Amino acid sequence: MRTLPALLLLAACAAEPAADADAPAAPPLGTADLVGTWAFEVMPLDRDTVIVTGTLVGAGDPPVFTMTLTGRESHTSTITVDGDTVRTRTGPYQSAIYDGVMVTTTGSYVVQDGELVGVVTSRYDGMTSGDSVAQYRARMTRVRE
Repeated sequence: MRTLPALLLLAACAAEPAADADAPAAPPLGTADLVGTWAFEVMPLDRDTVIVTGTLVGAGDPPVFTMTLTGRESHTSTITVDGDTVRTRTGPYQSAIYDGVMVTTTGSYVVQDGELVGVVTSRYDGMTSGDSVAQYRARMTRVRE
């Protein structure tokens, strides 16, 4: 007779299905979802010091994206979306960090609290000393649709 109370206790402790289990999945992200103006900040991986700022503007159908570092000329960026990941590629262009050095950047971002957050990999061409590849954290905030 001890088995019945144990089974009742086990049944009472059984996990309820998660409320979100039946909720429809969010629609997949596409490049059209990124159209608008995004302000971005770039920081070292280990600090919150902003070292580069600028904008990424997407317009048209299909969208064309242009990246502009603050105080510098604009460059076309290639944007792709793979599931929940946004990938960027820009360059080569004049580095904002190293004078006289060209850089090509690739970024990988996810949407987090309405922002795009991720890591940018910079490949420097023409470095005479130091690393020719560096990674930075980046955050993009939509400022206009």
